[in-house]
Amino acid sequence: LDGARWDARFTLAGLTGRDGVTPIVRDVAAAPDGSAVVVGYFRWAGRTRLDQGVVRVRARRFEPLAERAALPAHPEGYAAVAVDAAGRIALAEFRVDAGREGRLLLVSGGEVREIARFTGNVRTLAFVGDALWVAGQFAVADGPRHLAVWDGTELRGAPGGDPDAAVLTVTALSGGSVAVGGSFGRIGGIDAGRVAVWDGVAWSPRSFAATEALRVLRLVEWDGELVAGGVFALAGATSSSLARFRAGRWESLGGGVSVGP
Repeated sequence: LDGARWDARFTLAGLTGRDGVTPIVRDVAAAPDGSAVVVGYFRWAGRTRLDQGVVRVRARRFEPLAERAALPAHPEGYAAVAVDAAGRIALAEFRVDAGREGRLLLVSGGEVREIARFTGNVRTLAFVGDALWVAGQFAVADGPRHLAVWDGTELRGAPGGDPDAAVLTVTALSGGSVAVGGSFGRIGGIDAGRVAVWDGVAWSPRSFAATEALRVLRLVEWDGELVAGGVFALAGATSSSLARFRAGRWESLGGGVSVGP
């Protein structure tokens, strides 16, 4: 197909599925070589045929992973991806039926290593130093639930104890701490409404009031402050779902967002 052109009568060019289902990109991770790794549910990326829902984007072109032949066949694609400073790629399989086992994989140097198996689905993967943080609504048999940390040898649960509900976002902070958010009310043995920070020794809450937040979907550090996006409505605010943590409490950021007048 070298030199071929796309005929718009077929479908939209880009990432396409194999069975008429709309293709889905679930996660993107930047790599240290300037490329990005894209994962989800698709079988074609431009004119490139793929066996799984993972592809690298480099210089505005799609290219398959060098290790794609070593990846296990998985027609449902991937839910999450992370790339560390050495270029290692972590992948979490997606399961339409969350009761079936999925695999957590590490791709490096032409090899694919299975780290763990889980039921449910992983929402976020994040390398923090040499450790891989795994977050979502999942359970490892006789192991951690909703949040786990792989130290290169073993997959361990959240320090101090599993969260009581899903963890949906993990963010490394500039001071070396790690912030996590989700729909949990307890984590590491402490009460923490939807957001908590691990400083390497202990957890500390960054709690929303119980009546304010259903879930936090994303945390970032911006201008030295922790910013949250998700499904929440702060008391006294006219709009919602976007807030920053300042002076020990969450406050609306830029008026928040809304769908009404």
